[in-house]
Amino acid sequence: MTIKRVAFPGTQKGVESNLSLHFGHTDAFVILEYDNETKEQKDVETIKNPPHSQGGCMMPVMLLKDANVDEVVLGGIGGRPLMGFQQVGIETYRGIEGSIKENFEQFVQSGLPKLTMPSCNSHKH
Repeated sequence: MTIKRVAFPGTQKGVESNLSLHFGHTDAFVILEYDNETKEQKDVETIKNPPHSQGGCMMPVMLLKDANVDEVVLGGIGGRPLMGFQQVGIETYRGIEGSIKENFEQFVQSGLPKLTMPSCNSHKH
């Protein structure tokens, strides 16, 4: 059994919240722990995201690294935090419009595309 942790930007509502389209300004991160072999969800945890100005774009990256996250599903992200995820070894995936629950189901059942380029139009860096 291989346990993995995947994070989703969302709200304090947990898996029922919609995937946040702006990674850096999300209220919270919903972290789902799952068995990579059976794809069965094991645990859910929600951690508050610090205000965007506090530590800039890298603050949430380090928050998720410290929470032992392996993967993150995103709606949009700028270049600097995307590079930060790559540097700390967290895999990035492009999410779909909808709830975190829907994104998790899509992620474990048929997969989501890897995110390798910035996808947030409000950031040029």
